[in-house]
Amino acid sequence: MSEAPHSRTHHIGTALTIVYVAGVVLLAVAPELGLRLLAKEGAVEQASHAVLVVAILAYAVVALRSRRPLALSLCAFLAVVLLEELDWGAIYAAKDVSSAFQARTGDVNFHNRWGGHSYLLFVLPVPLYGLLPFYPARLREPLERALGPAAPDRDAAAALLAGAGLMLLGLAVMSQREQQLDELNELVVYLWFAGVAALAMFAPEPHDPGSAGH
Repeated sequence: MSEAPHSRTHHIGTALTIVYVAGVVLLAVAPELGLRLLAKEGAVEQASHAVLVVAILAYAVVALRSRRPLALSLCAFLAVVLLEELDWGAIYAAKDVSSAFQARTGDVNFHNRWGGHSYLLFVLPVPLYGLLPFYPARLREPLERALGPAAPDRDAAAALLAGAGLMLLGLAVMSQREQQLDELNELVVYLWFAGVAALAMFAPEPHDPGSAGH
């Protein structure tokens, strides 16, 4: 069984639920404010950018401290996600980077290419990583060793599944607000990554039996 990287991992699910429910309630009871906050490049999207930066830095600390190079792949993935969110700099007026990317790809970002199907390249890694505790042991155990504290535990995986359930429920109830819910969904997913990474930073170093008696 996957060991919890931190005793408070189960709080991630609670936090995600609060954030998501608050966003949906805001859209329902104060739609004008909700639409403004959840607009493209609005306050919620700006918050998502900040959360991604926190997650990237936290995973980097975990990878370097635990000497788990595989954990750096999470930094790389989230860094690409952040650049995509920023339209490769266009949102914050980094026109040189954005123009260079657009010249190479023909678009302002990658996740809208191939008729939108390229978005799957950014969605699929989330369950592949987040549901690691439910993998068969022969796959799970070597990956957990390679990721070290960055490996999510069952509470974190359950939080991710609960978040996905909330997203589906929200879309069913407020399908007319799909664009705004997309911004809220992204914030919830990024908060999940940031929560797992931040708690992993405080995970105790596993005891090395070989070090006894030295």
